[in-house]
Amino acid sequence: MLETTKGIVIREVAVGEKDKLLTVLTHDLGVITVSAKGIRSVKNPNISSAQLFCYSNFVLYKKGDFYWLRESDLIESFYGLRSDIEKYALAAYICSIAEDFACVEEDTPIVERLVLNTLYSIANELAERKLIKASFEMRVAAVFGFMPDLFECSSCMGELNGRTVFDVMNGGVMCEKCR
Repeated sequence: MLETTKGIVIREVAVGEKDKLLTVLTHDLGVITVSAKGIRSVKNPNISSAQLFCYSNFVLYKKGDFYWLRESDLIESFYGLRSDIEKYALAAYICSIAEDFACVEEDTPIVERLVLNTLYSIANELAERKLIKASFEMRVAAVFGFMPDLFECSSCMGELNGRTVFDVMNGGVMCEKCR
């Protein structure tokens, strides 16, 4: 049975001379492993859409524990990420975090959208890289229930005023009086 889904290739591993195992973050299937036979051949029509950081439409069929790539169409390549080693490293870090947090074969549209927006921001230099990285980390933390309480002091539960500091141990911020 064929299945169609959109996804971002967040990891690729070369297998043999012409094959790859792709880890794909999809909208409706979560993180899946896709076996792409012959994908490293220059004659393969899917070569451009099954590379790291590519967002593509995938037509897959499932056999055993793996999905197998039947065909794919490139939507966005994020080619700008390959022009600079720092961009590439940050994008690889973002994909690694996404792989750790997204569920295997489970609906993860929020994570997929967050990764897409972050890769777009890095590729097009919409903000400083450290700000993009921090924003991504904070948003992932919030999505998965690790968001710190930023509305009251984590020590005295009082109102925040003046200079505040982040309290890592209690997962919040401390007011000027408690810091």
